[in-house]
This record gives sequence, structure tokens and C-alpha cells, in this order.
Amino acid sequence: MVSKERIQGHPDVSEDQLVEVLRHLDENPVKVSLKREDGSWSYGSERAVEAEAQRTALREAETRYRQEYLGIEEREELWSRIIRLRRKLGLA
Repeated sequence: MVSKERIQGHPDVSEDQLVEVLRHLDENPVKVSLKREDGSWSYGSERAVEAEAQRTALREAETRYRQEYLGIEEREELWSRIIRLRRKLGLA
């Protein structure tokens, strides 16, 4: 189980998103391929919860960016968050 301290370094992931991901992973245990910081890939569940929570946050941010009317500053802040999450997940 992931503690709150572990996700404090990831302000882009809300506690609700983490709970949803943990529930899903409990029901459907999987091993996930993850890109490490050095560019190599790992195929384990060591960081799977954290990465899945970030992917969930990214999906929600992209949906909100596409579908909501936002002010310029809020839209730029949301876009910055999307870019940050994509980089962390190795998708940028």
C-alpha cells in the first residue's frame, strides 16, 4: 500500500485518484512496464501504483483541458501540469 508521504512529492496526484488506482489494482493485479530515469525499462509493480496514479491524473487533466472553458491563466497552468506529467511518464 502506498502511503501519503510517498505521494507528497507528486502534487499532480490527488488522494482520490490514488484511492481509485489502489482499488483498481487490488481488483486487477498487473505488472506494468515503466521507463526509469536512466531511460531503461523495468517490468514490475515496484512503481506501478505511482505511475498509474500519474496516468489517471494525466487523463483527467487532458479531458478537462479539451472539454472545459477555462481562463487563460488556468488553461496555461493546466497545460503545464499535462506537460509535467507526460515527462514523468516518459510520454513527452
